[in-house]
Amino acid sequence: MARKSTKTETQNAKWDGVGLTRQEVRDAKRRALVASANQIFRKKGYYNTSMDEVADFLNVSKTVVYYYVKNKEELLFLCYQLAFQYGAEAQAYAEEHGRDGREKLELLIRHYTIRLINELGGGGLMSEDTALRPEHLVVVQENRRHWNRVFRSYVQEGVAGGQIRECDTRLAEFFIMGAIRNIHHWYSREGEMRGEQIADELVKFVFDGIAAGGQ
Repeated sequence: MARKSTKTETQNAKWDGVGLTRQEVRDAKRRALVASANQIFRKKGYYNTSMDEVADFLNVSKTVVYYYVKNKEELLFLCYQLAFQYGAEAQAYAEEHGRDGREKLELLIRHYTIRLINELGGGGLMSEDTALRPEHLVVVQENRRHWNRVFRSYVQEGVAGGQIRECDTRLAEFFIMGAIRNIHHWYSREGEMRGEQIADELVKFVFDGIAAGGQ
Protein backbone atom coordinates (compact mmCIF):
# COMPACT_ATOMS: atom_id res chain seq x y z
CA MET A 1 0.00 0.00 0.00
CA ALA A 2 1.35 3.42 -0.97
CA ARG A 3 2.31 5.63 1.95
CA LYS A 4 0.31 8.85 2.19
CA SER A 5 2.35 12.01 1.87
CA THR A 6 2.48 14.29 4.87
CA LYS A 7 1.58 17.97 4.81
CA THR A 8 5.28 18.84 4.91
CA GLU A 9 6.03 16.59 1.95
CA THR A 10 3.16 18.10 -0.01
CA GLN A 11 4.38 21.61 0.66
CA ASN A 12 7.97 20.70 -0.25
CA ALA A 13 6.76 19.21 -3.52
CA LYS A 14 5.40 22.64 -4.36
CA TRP A 15 8.53 24.38 -3.12
CA ASP A 16 11.19 22.32 -4.89
CA GLY A 17 11.74 22.77 -8.61
CA VAL A 18 12.88 19.98 -10.91
CA GLY A 19 14.15 20.57 -14.45
CA LEU A 20 13.56 24.34 -14.33
CA THR A 21 15.83 27.29 -14.98
CA ARG A 22 17.04 29.29 -12.00
CA GLN A 23 14.53 32.07 -12.74
CA GLU A 24 11.70 29.56 -13.19
CA VAL A 25 12.57 27.95 -9.87
CA ARG A 26 12.60 31.35 -8.17
CA ASP A 27 9.25 32.30 -9.71
CA ALA A 28 7.73 28.94 -8.75
CA LYS A 29 8.94 29.28 -5.16
CA ARG A 30 7.63 32.81 -4.88
CA ARG A 31 4.26 31.68 -6.26
CA ALA A 32 4.16 28.81 -3.74
CA LEU A 33 4.94 31.30 -0.96
CA VAL A 34 2.16 33.63 -2.07
CA ALA A 35 -0.38 30.82 -2.48
CA SER A 36 0.43 29.51 1.00
CA ALA A 37 0.21 32.97 2.56
CA ASN A 38 -3.16 33.47 0.86
CA GLN A 39 -4.54 30.37 2.58
CA ILE A 40 -3.22 31.38 6.00
CA PHE A 41 -4.40 34.99 5.69
CA ARG A 42 -7.90 33.78 4.80
CA LYS A 43 -7.99 31.32 7.67
CA LYS A 44 -6.50 33.43 10.46
CA GLY A 45 -6.70 36.97 9.13
CA TYR A 46 -3.84 39.14 7.96
CA TYR A 47 -3.20 40.82 11.31
CA ASN A 48 -3.29 37.51 13.21
CA THR A 49 -0.75 35.81 10.94
CA SER A 50 2.99 36.11 11.45
CA MET A 51 5.71 35.61 8.88
CA ASP A 52 6.96 32.76 11.08
CA GLU A 53 3.69 30.93 10.46
CA VAL A 54 4.00 31.43 6.71
CA ALA A 55 7.53 30.04 6.86
CA ASP A 56 6.42 27.08 9.00
CA PHE A 57 3.65 26.25 6.52
CA LEU A 58 6.28 25.89 3.79
CA ASN A 59 8.79 24.25 6.12
CA VAL A 60 11.44 26.90 5.43
CA SER A 61 13.12 29.57 7.53
CA LYS A 62 11.80 33.11 7.83
CA THR A 63 15.03 34.27 6.20
CA VAL A 64 14.02 32.37 3.07
CA VAL A 65 10.62 34.05 3.07
CA TYR A 66 12.25 37.49 3.26
CA TYR A 67 14.41 36.58 0.29
CA TYR A 68 11.28 36.58 -1.85
CA VAL A 69 9.30 39.43 -0.28
CA LYS A 70 10.29 42.60 1.57
CA ASN A 71 7.58 42.47 4.22
CA LYS A 72 4.16 41.10 5.10
CA GLU A 73 2.31 43.92 3.34
CA GLU A 74 4.04 43.14 0.07
CA LEU A 75 3.11 39.49 0.54
CA LEU A 76 -0.51 40.51 1.02
CA PHE A 77 -0.45 42.56 -2.18
CA LEU A 78 1.08 39.64 -4.08
CA CYS A 79 -1.79 37.44 -2.88
CA TYR A 80 -4.22 39.75 -4.66
CA GLN A 81 -1.98 39.91 -7.71
CA LEU A 82 -1.78 36.12 -7.99
CA ALA A 83 -5.58 35.79 -7.96
CA PHE A 84 -5.82 38.47 -10.66
CA GLN A 85 -3.17 36.63 -12.68
CA TYR A 86 -5.26 33.44 -12.58
CA GLY A 87 -8.22 35.48 -13.75
CA ALA A 88 -6.24 36.94 -16.65
CA GLU A 89 -5.16 33.47 -17.73
CA ALA A 90 -8.74 32.21 -17.54
CA GLN A 91 -9.92 35.20 -19.60
CA ALA A 92 -7.26 34.53 -22.24
CA TYR A 93 -8.45 30.93 -22.48
CA ALA A 94 -12.07 32.05 -22.77
CA GLU A 95 -11.23 34.54 -25.51
CA GLU A 96 -9.33 31.92 -27.48
CA HIS A 97 -11.83 29.08 -27.21
CA GLY A 98 -15.22 30.73 -26.70
CA ARG A 99 -17.32 31.29 -29.82
CA ASP A 100 -19.85 33.65 -28.24
CA GLY A 101 -20.63 35.48 -25.02
CA ARG A 102 -22.18 32.46 -23.34
CA GLU A 103 -19.24 30.17 -24.09
CA LYS A 104 -16.72 32.79 -23.04
CA LEU A 105 -18.56 33.32 -19.77
CA GLU A 106 -18.79 29.59 -19.10
CA LEU A 107 -15.08 29.03 -19.81
CA LEU A 108 -14.08 32.01 -17.67
CA ILE A 109 -16.18 30.85 -14.72
CA ARG A 110 -14.97 27.26 -15.00
CA HIS A 111 -11.25 27.90 -15.40
CA TYR A 112 -11.07 30.75 -12.89
CA THR A 113 -12.96 28.74 -10.25
CA ILE A 114 -10.73 25.71 -10.70
CA ARG A 115 -7.57 27.79 -10.29
CA LEU A 116 -8.88 29.55 -7.18
CA ILE A 117 -9.85 26.27 -5.54
CA ASN A 118 -6.98 24.02 -6.58
CA GLU A 119 -4.16 26.54 -6.24
CA LEU A 120 -5.40 29.01 -3.63
CA GLY A 121 -7.44 26.65 -1.49
CA GLY A 122 -10.82 28.20 -2.21
CA GLY A 123 -10.29 31.71 -3.46
CA GLY A 124 -8.49 34.99 -3.22
CA LEU A 125 -8.58 37.51 -0.40
CA MET A 126 -11.60 39.78 -0.21
CA SER A 127 -11.57 41.65 3.09
CA GLU A 128 -7.93 42.32 3.94
CA ASP A 129 -7.37 45.25 1.60
CA THR A 130 -7.46 47.81 4.42
CA ALA A 131 -3.95 46.62 5.30
CA LEU A 132 -2.59 47.56 1.88
CA ARG A 133 -0.53 50.66 1.19
CA PRO A 134 -2.52 53.31 -0.74
CA GLU A 135 -0.71 52.69 -4.01
CA HIS A 136 -1.35 48.95 -3.74
CA LEU A 137 -4.98 49.49 -2.82
CA VAL A 138 -5.49 51.56 -5.97
CA VAL A 139 -4.16 48.67 -8.09
CA VAL A 140 -6.42 46.13 -6.36
CA GLN A 141 -9.52 48.31 -6.74
CA GLU A 142 -8.84 48.91 -10.42
CA ASN A 143 -8.39 45.19 -10.98
CA ARG A 144 -11.72 44.50 -9.29
CA ARG A 145 -13.44 47.04 -11.53
CA HIS A 146 -11.78 45.43 -14.55
CA TRP A 147 -13.15 42.01 -13.63
CA ASN A 148 -16.61 43.39 -13.08
CA ARG A 149 -16.47 44.84 -16.60
CA VAL A 150 -15.21 41.57 -18.10
CA PHE A 151 -17.99 39.45 -16.62
CA ARG A 152 -20.62 42.02 -17.54
CA SER A 153 -19.33 42.30 -21.12
CA TYR A 154 -19.65 38.54 -21.64
CA VAL A 155 -23.21 38.60 -20.32
CA GLN A 156 -24.01 41.52 -22.63
CA GLU A 157 -22.44 39.72 -25.59
CA GLY A 158 -24.49 36.63 -24.82
CA VAL A 159 -27.72 38.64 -24.55
CA ALA A 160 -27.00 40.40 -27.85
CA GLY A 161 -26.29 37.07 -29.54
CA GLY A 162 -29.36 35.33 -28.14
CA GLN A 163 -27.44 32.75 -26.09
CA ILE A 164 -28.36 34.43 -22.80
CA ARG A 165 -31.86 35.61 -22.01
CA GLU A 166 -32.68 39.28 -21.55
CA CYS A 167 -31.67 40.24 -18.02
CA ASP A 168 -30.18 43.01 -15.97
CA THR A 169 -26.54 42.40 -16.89
CA ARG A 170 -25.28 44.24 -13.83
CA LEU A 171 -27.29 42.00 -11.49
CA ALA A 172 -26.13 38.93 -13.43
CA GLU A 173 -22.53 40.08 -12.97
CA PHE A 174 -23.08 40.64 -9.22
CA PHE A 175 -24.63 37.17 -8.88
CA ILE A 176 -21.78 35.40 -10.69
CA MET A 177 -18.97 37.33 -9.02
CA GLY A 178 -20.60 36.94 -5.63
CA ALA A 179 -20.82 33.17 -6.06
CA ILE A 180 -17.15 32.92 -7.00
CA ARG A 181 -15.90 35.30 -4.33
CA ASN A 182 -17.76 33.48 -1.55
CA ILE A 183 -16.42 30.00 -2.29
CA HIS A 184 -13.71 30.48 0.31
CA HIS A 185 -16.34 30.87 3.06
CA TRP A 186 -17.46 27.25 2.78
CA TYR A 187 -14.86 25.33 0.76
CA SER A 188 -12.64 22.80 2.54
CA ARG A 189 -9.87 20.66 1.06
CA GLU A 190 -11.22 17.84 3.23
CA GLY A 191 -14.64 18.07 1.56
CA GLU A 192 -16.01 15.58 -0.93
CA MET A 193 -16.01 17.85 -3.99
CA ARG A 194 -12.92 18.79 -5.97
CA GLY A 195 -12.36 22.04 -7.81
CA GLU A 196 -13.48 20.69 -11.18
CA GLN A 197 -16.74 19.36 -9.70
CA ILE A 198 -17.51 22.63 -7.95
CA ALA A 199 -16.79 24.58 -11.14
CA ASP A 200 -19.15 22.32 -13.10
CA GLU A 201 -21.95 22.78 -10.56
CA LEU A 202 -21.42 26.54 -10.44
CA VAL A 203 -21.69 26.74 -14.23
CA LYS A 204 -24.95 24.78 -14.10
CA PHE A 205 -26.40 27.07 -11.44
CA VAL A 206 -25.50 30.16 -13.44
CA PHE A 207 -26.83 29.01 -16.78
CA ASP A 208 -29.97 27.42 -15.40
CA GLY A 209 -30.78 31.01 -14.46
CA ILE A 210 -29.69 33.06 -17.45
CA ALA A 211 -29.41 30.75 -20.48
CA ALA A 212 -31.83 31.56 -23.29
CA GLY A 213 -34.42 28.93 -24.24
CA GLY A 214 -33.17 26.34 -21.77
CA GLN A 215 -29.75 26.10 -23.40
